[in-house]
Amino acid sequence: MYGDIFLYPIAILHILGLSINTGYRIFVLFLNLLTLVSTYCIGKKVFHSRSIGFAVTALWTLSPYRLEDIFLRGAVGEYTALFFVPLLAYGIYLVFQNNNQIFAPSVWTALGCAGIILSHVLSVILVAIPCIFFVIFGLIKNHSSVVIKRILLSMAMILSTTAWFLIPFFNYYRTVEMKVANSSSLGKQTIAAGHATQVSQLFEFAPPLSGGSSADQSIAGEMPFALGWGLFAGISIWLIAMLCRQSKKIDDTQRLSLITATVLLIVLFLSTNLFHWGPTRFSLINKAIGLVATIQFPWRFLGSASFLAILLYGLGLFLLQCDKGMRTASITSISMVTLLAFFECGISLTSFINSSNPTPRFDSISYYETYNNSGVMNGEYLPVNTDPSKLMANSAKYPETHNAEICNYRKTGTTISFDISSQSSYGYVLLPLLMYPNYQVSSSHDEAFKLSAAVNGIMKLEVSQKVKDHITVYYHEPLSWRSSEIISAISILAILGYIPLYLRKNKNSSSSKHSAHSMNQ
Repeated sequence: MYGDIFLYPIAILHILGLSINTGYRIFVLFLNLLTLVSTYCIGKKVFHSRSIGFAVTALWTLSPYRLEDIFLRGAVGEYTALFFVPLLAYGIYLVFQNNNQIFAPSVWTALGCAGIILSHVLSVILVAIPCIFFVIFGLIKNHSSVVIKRILLSMAMILSTTAWFLIPFFNYYRTVEMKVANSSSLGKQTIAAGHATQVSQLFEFAPPLSGGSSADQSIAGEMPFALGWGLFAGISIWLIAMLCRQSKKIDDTQRLSLITATVLLIVLFLSTNLFHWGPTRFSLINKAIGLVATIQFPWRFLGSASFLAILLYGLGLFLLQCDKGMRTASITSISMVTLLAFFECGISLTSFINSSNPTPRFDSISYYETYNNSGVMNGEYLPVNTDPSKLMANSAKYPETHNAEICNYRKTGTTISFDISSQSSYGYVLLPLLMYPNYQVSSSHDEAFKLSAAVNGIMKLEVSQKVKDHITVYYHEPLSWRSSEIISAISILAILGYIPLYLRKNKNSSSSKHSAHSMNQ
């Protein structure tokens, strides 16, 4: 569910000497800065206005659900995926433009989608539902051959650049029976129904940034699930802009904003208990809802809903600025909505700072105690029947033996080597690794050794005869994994290599058009 490619910067900073906590803080700060810059550039480009670019950037950066992901939940994968949502939206916007460019729209779309896939797989479902509506709307408006080429090229780029992650991911899902994947559709629906948001929670103003998500109907002690009054104010600006339009003819901007408003209502509906997440009498409906219920918590739709509300706000400001008599009102609206968002954000973050405790050092012994360990949570991504309380970090550094003796033991990552001597017809060695598929044993007597899963999924090396040998246990990636890595590497290098050529070609084309225009004058 969670790719780890975006955790590498933190790991590199730790290797360079910084603590994990400091590396993580730098990562959060850098991601926030990237969010500011990318959202502003995209907003300015799409709406042809610096002020609207600033407005949508302020609301997206300060949106309550995004801040909740960062500060309260520490949901690294999900808030990293939220960074790529504007990039994906910009790519889809470019795909349906009336021009002959194919490469740039495809790259933006692929970048946004690949980023979401590699950071938080569940966000694919959260984003795909609204994207389907916009793609259908775009195809109705523009289904030229150029648009079809862009869509096909985008899909090819997405699949090829993420193949190194997707192929092992689906192979792992198919071969490893995990707790999270072992739930039936009915089980997923039951969990989702218990964690759906109550409608009243969406309208809370500056709620304290604390609490968790409970499966009962009580909202006491729950973390905030408010859309944010800054975002509601933005939606109100759009509604006013639509009502104050002098022209009765619906143009493309108004049509797009109506589609956006409809999709926003659908996504908000899915986030609440108004939608029937629980089991029904119809198996087909249960399967469909069960697929969407893979997200576990319907309130996760608030991330997509926040972006749609901000998009609606931007469209409303664009409509105001297109009307000469309403341009001053648009600037006033931006100031008021931004101040409201800052005020609401300030109250929530202040409550978080006042009620939170500093993260303990990762090498403190209390971190490894059962009641205080959150490293593997409830073990939902571990194999079925695994008990996380018995897999505490630092609890099983060395192997246990039965009717066998080992020496020269060495463990490097997932590779273990040692010398073994057994004088019995049956013995075994319990190794400090979880027994996943694709582990192999290398020795001079391969027929004497076999890997299996012991109690709690711990790796068990069975010795079936008297033997004295040197053993190496290692993880061997399937050929399909290595092939997918080659495909992704070639694809990424090809895209990166073509970008300078594409930019040079565009620059030359623009220069030629400018020269031709000057000669005509």
